Amino acid sequence: INSQDRAIRSLNSQITSVQEMISKSSVTMTQMRENYSVISEEIEGLDSKIQVANEKIKELEETHNKNMNISSAEAQQVEKLVGEYDVITKEKETFTKDCKEKVKEFREKMGELTEKNRNNRQGQEN
Repeated sequence: INSQDRAIRSLNSQITSVQEMISKSSVTMTQMRENYSVISEEIEGLDSKIQVANEKIKELEETHNKNMNISSAEAQQVEKLVGEYDVITKEKETFTKDCKEKVKEFREKMGELTEKNRNNRQGQEN
């Protein structure tokens, strides 16, 4: 009877030990579920933040592309204006040169006419 009694106590002890392990395992599983839930929420929050960041990146890329297009258009406008300026500058130089030549010719003619006038007066006086 003593040996059976010891065997029963040993089995009861083992059963208690297994029940404690099951209880600890259950607590651990509950904690793991809670942790998983928290982690899942954090992942959803991060996914949301990533989506917002991606939208901002897309907006920045669009703005950058618009700015590049504007810069390109402005550069073309500047090139056009520089070309027009060059043409106007050359026309001005040509006009100035022509004017100087005409003024020179005019002065020569005036000199000739003044000389003729003088000669005519002297001729009439004589």
